[in-house]
Amino acid sequence: MIGPNRPDQGIRRPIRIQRPMSLATPQQLREAATEIRALYARYKVNLHPESAIGKIVNGAESIPHKNGEYLEVTTRDVFDSFPVIDLSEMLRVLENHPKAAEYLRFLVQDSLSTYSEKHSKAKDYLWELRVCSALRRAGLHADLKEPPDVVWTQDDKVTGIACKKIYSDARVEAVVSEGVDQLGRAGPYGILAINLDAYVPQDKTLTVSAVEHAGDWPYRIISDFSGRHDRHFKKYYDRGTLSGVLIGLTHRTKIDRGVEPPAYFMNVAWDVSTSQSLPWEHRRRAQRVGRWLERSPEREAALALRRGGQPNSEQKAL
Repeated sequence: MIGPNRPDQGIRRPIRIQRPMSLATPQQLREAATEIRALYARYKVNLHPESAIGKIVNGAESIPHKNGEYLEVTTRDVFDSFPVIDLSEMLRVLENHPKAAEYLRFLVQDSLSTYSEKHSKAKDYLWELRVCSALRRAGLHADLKEPPDVVWTQDDKVTGIACKKIYSDARVEAVVSEGVDQLGRAGPYGILAINLDAYVPQDKTLTVSAVEHAGDWPYRIISDFSGRHDRHFKKYYDRGTLSGVLIGLTHRTKIDRGVEPPAYFMNVAWDVSTSQSLPWEHRRRAQRVGRWLERSPEREAALALRRGGQPNSEQKAL
């Protein structure tokens, strides 16, 4: 599906991914925590208990359970511990990577708060891991590599992906310029991956009455951002130095129908865009990323939930 376009936007593909936190089992939480601990131990990096990752791992391990069932645990407790699954999936990208120890050290040394406007190397690395992990889970051959940050290889052709977090409108033009410069050092084809988590109000949990409405709010943020800043992307489209833009935003959602316990979801909104004016070899790279993300396991689970169905056993493990 190609989303609605303005003349200056070119081709845009919005993608909504919803991950049901309330379906996470105690075993899944503990397995994810164990996986993270094992990775830190393998690369001899101290997983400090007071670090953000240490607290997430400890929280998941401390949830009381018996015979696979939670004991005196609220849905909110699972909600707070669910990031351990998300984190373990992202950290798998580091297995056998030559810079794994460096990434792991930075992730425990600095702030990981996605809602803070304070820049940190840890958040930069986490965004690179999320992009690379999402592409891999969608079936693409992606790796961490500089320049730029992530590379995707298909049919012996390499597409560079520069990952940038934006904290406010004040530095958008400069950050886009930096990203395009990184792409230029990687090859002729490049996608700019922009993270907008800092545009979500701090500690904001969106409450909606139906799962199909969960994506409305993040897409307003992305759409408004694109409307304000498309001109910066257009400049590089016109020069042929940018193949497409991938915008991502992660937020937490509570589905509260008022007649049953609320359900919690981790929502990931992706928006992939390119320009009609670009040569086909550029456009097809951005469009292919969008098509593959739509085929990811999380995307299939989201479609099932919006249809009112239940995720299958594979999707429950997400």
